[in-house]
Amino acid sequence: MKTLRHYPKPVPNPQGQKSESSVQWFGDWTPVWPDAVQNMTKQRQPKSQDNDSGLEDVANIGLTIQDIEFRSRHTPRYFNESFDDLIEYLVMGVDASSQPDMLVCRALVGWLSSQKLNTFKHLTGTEDTPEGCLALLAQRRTTFSTVFTIICRKADIACVQIGGMCKALGRYQPGDTNMTNLACLWNAVYIEKHWYIIHPIWMCRAYVGTKSNGWFKFVEKPQQLLNFNKFAFTEYYVMTEPEEFKFTCYPFDPQWQLQQKPMSRKEFLEQPYLLPPFFGLGLVLKTKHACVLDAINGKAVIEIEAKAKNSNLLHLWYGLSFGNNTSLLNESDREFVDPQVIPKHVRMLRFGNKWKFDIHLPVEGVYKFAVFAGPNQNPLVRVCEFLLKCSSRKSDCLPLRIDPGSIGFGPNISSERVGLVIPLKRRGDIFVRKGDVFNAKFLVDGNFADKIEVKATFYASGFAGSRTEKVSCEINRKQREVSITATLPNDGEYILTVWTASNFEQRKRNGYQPVCHYLLSSYITPVQQSPRQRHQRRKLQVAMEAEDMNGMENAIVHCIKEGIDPEDDEVEYAKLKCQILKARRDIHDCILRKNLDITLQTLKFIRQSKLTKVLCQEIVTLVKLKEGQDYGHVGSDWEETDSEYSLQYSLNSLQGWNQDNN
Repeated sequence: MKTLRHYPKPVPNPQGQKSESSVQWFGDWTPVWPDAVQNMTKQRQPKSQDNDSGLEDVANIGLTIQDIEFRSRHTPRYFNESFDDLIEYLVMGVDASSQPDMLVCRALVGWLSSQKLNTFKHLTGTEDTPEGCLALLAQRRTTFSTVFTIICRKADIACVQIGGMCKALGRYQPGDTNMTNLACLWNAVYIEKHWYIIHPIWMCRAYVGTKSNGWFKFVEKPQQLLNFNKFAFTEYYVMTEPEEFKFTCYPFDPQWQLQQKPMSRKEFLEQPYLLPPFFGLGLVLKTKHACVLDAINGKAVIEIEAKAKNSNLLHLWYGLSFGNNTSLLNESDREFVDPQVIPKHVRMLRFGNKWKFDIHLPVEGVYKFAVFAGPNQNPLVRVCEFLLKCSSRKSDCLPLRIDPGSIGFGPNISSERVGLVIPLKRRGDIFVRKGDVFNAKFLVDGNFADKIEVKATFYASGFAGSRTEKVSCEINRKQREVSITATLPNDGEYILTVWTASNFEQRKRNGYQPVCHYLLSSYITPVQQSPRQRHQRRKLQVAMEAEDMNGMENAIVHCIKEGIDPEDDEVEYAKLKCQILKARRDIHDCILRKNLDITLQTLKFIRQSKLTKVLCQEIVTLVKLKEGQDYGHVGSDWEETDSEYSLQYSLNSLQGWNQDNN
C-alpha cells in the first residue's frame, strides 16, 4: 500500500527540511569510522550464526550520521538474508542518539544506495527478504521506491510512496507539456515529527561525463564516456527541500508538495528547468522564471548568481544548439548555426559572484540553451536548461572571433590561480568608443611577482581574419602590479585577452596560457556620468598612477560625494592601493622601531584587508619580527592572541597553496 491509515497528515515543515544543505557532487562518502566500532563491525555475525550479537558493546557509543552511513555502505552481504538481521545490524547503537529515527533512515538510505544489483540478478525475487527485494530490483520487476518503502516499514519508519511526474534529465526537454511518459515514484518518511522527501532512484544513480581540456561536461550516452564514470551518492536526494524539489517533481496528490501554497500542473510545466546541482551549488536565477524564453529581436539574457563566499571557486559553462532542420536553411544561414560557430554567439560575462549569458541568435527558429557548473578542479554538470524561441533574428549578428571556454569574459579563478589576484576591472564587458583608452590592471600575488610572465592580445571580434590591434603590457614587480593598455581604433566589438606563464621556463616549454578575457564594445549601453563625475575619475586615475596615497584618499571622497558608487571598480581598486601604501609604510616603521604593539597592529591590519596574498612576503617579515628573530625575544609574560594564531594559520595555508600551484 502506498500509505497507511494511521500515518500523520502531510503538512509543510515551517523550519525547512534540514539545517544544512552541503552536497558532495561526484564524491563517494568516506567518513571516518571509529576503529573500535569498525573492528566490531568486521567481527559481527548474524544471529543465526552467533548468539552473542555484541550489540551491547556499541549501544552507548554516540554515533554520527557519517558513522552510521559508513557502516551501512559496507554491510556484509550475509545480512541480506533476513530483514531482522539486516535491520538489527544497521540500527545498532542509534538509541544513544538524540535523533534515532533520523539515523535509522540514513542507515537504510546508505544500505540501499550501495548495493550492486547485478550480483542479485540470478536469485529468486521475493519481498520476504532483503536480497529477494534486490533480486526483483535487478530484474526490473519492482522499483527503488517500493524496496525503500518495504525496508522502512520493516524498521518501523513511517514511509509513503508518492506518485507523480518528473522532469528527468535526458528525457524531458524544456517546454514539454506531454508528461505521460515521465511518470515517477518517490517517497516521504515521517521522522522527528515531520515528513521528509526522499527520492530513492536518484540517490542511487550514477553520472557519467567526458573530460575536455581539464574540465568535465555531462553527457547523456554512456558510450561517449572518455575516462570518467564515478558512482555518485548525493545527499541532495535525502530530505530534499520542498522549495527546491518542486522544480523537478510534481506529485499527483498536491498535499505531498509540502508547500503552503501548492502549485498547479500548468505552473509546474512553465517554471524554469533547474536541476538539483543548481541548488546544491548555491545558485540563484536572477532573470525571468520560465523554461521557455522569447528572444526579442534575436537577443536573450540569462543571469545566474552564486553565493559570494564560494563564487570564486565555481566554473560555469554553457551549450547552445539549434533545434530546427538546418537543411532548410540557405548556405549563409547554415554557416551561422554550424556546431563549431554557434557557441560563439554567446557572451558569458562574469562580474563578481554573477554570470550573465548574453545570447545573440543569428537565425529564426528554436534553440536549446543549457548551463553547466561545478567547483574548481571538479566535473561540470548540467544545472539548468531553457528553450529559446526566436521569431526575428538579431541584425548584424557576427560570432565572437574566439571561443573563450569556461574562462568566459571577466576576471575569475583562472586568473587568480596564476597570481593575478585583484583586478581593476571586475566586469567582463566594458563600454568603449572609438579613441577610448582601456586600462586593465591587476595586483599580483607576492609569491608570483618576481617570476610571472604576462602578455596581452587585442583584436576585433567576428569571423577569423580580423587583424590584431596594438596593445601594451607592463609588469611593475616592485609594486606588484600588471598594467595593460589598449586604444580602440574604431567603434565595434573587441576582445582583449590576458596570457600568463608562471616563469620563463614554463613559457619556453608550454607557452603562454589564456587566463582572462575582456569584451570591449561600443554596442553596450554606457553608464551615464555627469561632467563632475568624469572630472573626479580623472583625478583619481592621476593619483593612482603617481602612487599618491593622500591624493587617492581625497579623490575617493570627492568621487563618492559626486554620486559615484562606493563599490565602483576604480574606487574599490584605489582603496586597496591606499591600503597597500599604508601597510608598506607601517611595515617600514615596524622594522625601524622594533615595537611589538605596532607590529601586532600592522599584522592585524593586513589580515583584515584583502591584501594577504599581495603582501605575503611582508607578512613573513612581520611574523619574524613578532617572534623576536630580528630584535630579541618577547618576555615570558606575553601571550599570543587568537587573532595572531589565525594569522599564522593563514600564512601557513597561503604558503602551502603556493607550493601546490608551483
